[in-house]
Amino acid sequence: MKRIFLLILLSFSTGINAQDIRQITLEEAITIGLENNIGLQRSALQMQQQQLGITEIQTATKPALSFQHGWNANLGPNFSTTTGQRSIKPTFSTNMGIGAQIPLFQQGQLNHFWKPALNFRNFPALLEAEAQKEALIQQQERNKEQVRFSILSAFLTLINNAEVIKLREADLNLQKEQLQKLKILIAGGQRAEADKFQQESAIAQADFQLLKAHQAKQSAELQMIQNLRLSPLTKYAFILPELRQITAPENLDISQLTANALENRADIQSFKLQVAANGYAIKTAKTGNLPTLSISGNAGTSYISQADGVIPKQYFDNLNGSIGLSLSVPLIDNGRTHRQVQSSQIKYEQSVLDLENAQQIAATEIQQAHQEYIAAYEQLKSAEALESASQKSLTAEQTRFDLGVSTLYERNQAQKSLLDAQSQRIQAAFEYMFRKYILDYYIGK
Repeated sequence: MKRIFLLILLSFSTGINAQDIRQITLEEAITIGLENNIGLQRSALQMQQQQLGITEIQTATKPALSFQHGWNANLGPNFSTTTGQRSIKPTFSTNMGIGAQIPLFQQGQLNHFWKPALNFRNFPALLEAEAQKEALIQQQERNKEQVRFSILSAFLTLINNAEVIKLREADLNLQKEQLQKLKILIAGGQRAEADKFQQESAIAQADFQLLKAHQAKQSAELQMIQNLRLSPLTKYAFILPELRQITAPENLDISQLTANALENRADIQSFKLQVAANGYAIKTAKTGNLPTLSISGNAGTSYISQADGVIPKQYFDNLNGSIGLSLSVPLIDNGRTHRQVQSSQIKYEQSVLDLENAQQIAATEIQQAHQEYIAAYEQLKSAEALESASQKSLTAEQTRFDLGVSTLYERNQAQKSLLDAQSQRIQAAFEYMFRKYILDYYIGK
């Protein structure tokens, strides 16, 4: 796709006030397309969501700190463990404290809670989430390449339409010139009046074909506006680039290019990262059978209305704290962990198959695109030869017509054959360029 920037952008006057129309070059169209594409916007949101998931996993490895405060009122008979007295009076109590819990060992690994970034080297869940994010990034890059390719293809269509319009305009002018020559010959008695009507019919047909060419270009521009998600209320003029002179196909080592594409293409990389992520998912599922260890501690105080002393004094006297270790060892989970491991293993094997299928499709696409690229060049050379022969035929037929040994019908048929040959040459030229861009796209340029 880097080849698109080898295009030489032309500046030309549209004859319209710049305030009334927005001019868009190829590079600007690509920028707009990347900004407005719905698919790219959705994948960007997916990456944001994935990053939130990574952050959530990271924060789960950090110490948790909480503040607790409780207030109680007992309106019936009660016994105070603090004072050792039984009372039927309403009793009011309050307590507060700070508690902390730090995971020490989880997912079969030591938790580096003092530096959570180190856990990316150990924790399968973190490695899985990061691989998923990288897969989304690579897929996003491939989606951007697709947007660039689509916009370039649309511009090629516009260029093609513009060339057809030029061809139709030249044909119309030539037909009009022929009518003027006929009028002189008719006035001199060298041609019949019927030739005039026949030529006027040819002019009407040429004018109709020119109108169709303009309509095709307008339709392509409307499609471009829709694809770029531009406001339909604004007028646009697409500044068409002039392509460099067509050259013979490059001598490509298609086998090496295929190998490089399979190694570096963004979508293939995305599939590889998905395989890696699913591999980590298996390890994550297996950690369901592993124990977890955490340390916890809290410090607090309390107040009770039956005890002596005001609130500040009781809070000071009733200070307390604790520290402890908590070990959790899974024993029986009704096969839940086993099922999760099996499910993760199935997803992993499916992703391996998806990768192999994507590589096979990519290799086939490259081989086919290269063959079509070579074939398109051969078609272009054939179309150029046909155009040259048709031009010579028209020149000879025009000479015969001027000498009065050929009919107007024969002369117009020769011109029509040339017009058809020129149209074929234009289509072949743009087909050749398009096939080259397709090959570049499949290769991952």
